[in-house]
Amino acid sequence: MLVISQLNRKEFVQEAEKEFEAENTEGLIKEGRKKPLKMRPFVLIGQGLPVIETTSTGLPAASNAVLKQLAGDLDEDPPQYGIAFNHFGGGEEGKRACEAIDALSKLSAVNKMLSAFIKPLQQNVDKRGRIHGSLNINTETGRLSSRNPNLQNQPALEKDIYKIRDAFAAEPGNLLIVADYGQLELRVLAHM
Repeated sequence: MLVISQLNRKEFVQEAEKEFEAENTEGLIKEGRKKPLKMRPFVLIGQGLPVIETTSTGLPAASNAVLKQLAGDLDEDPPQYGIAFNHFGGGEEGKRACEAIDALSKLSAVNKMLSAFIKPLQQNVDKRGRIHGSLNINTETGRLSSRNPNLQNQPALEKDIYKIRDAFAAEPGNLLIVADYGQLELRVLAHM
């Protein structure tokens, strides 16, 4: 059973050590037995950080928003350290903890870019280095959708820190038109 001790009405702290069970896929045999157990225990050791949010199952959330609250905004000048700074006693220990959590948050963003945008594009490139997605007009709402790969699934301009959108270019002599599906853009496109 998950144990969360209440400090006050808004702040909870997760116990620093928790025992779990997992399937014994390695076939480990307990001393004095001949057959491996189906489940094996393991202990997860944490840092006792405050629980900012919980998941629908009641476990502490580790979303990017939660990691940002723990780390703070280290890109500011001077850096604005988060909750983890004081939790680890401030000073160099607090700074290092915030930097580690910030790096974890940034790694999560890189992994999302790779899995959601870069890999699907690489898997669908032709011999000439071009991508030809398919348009699907047979949708319930009547809107156009893209597949193989989904070219509508690209990072927004302000979130495109790795310049993925710059990889889209028309062949010489052609134009690449980027348009939203709003009424005005559709009417202009129909006129063209």
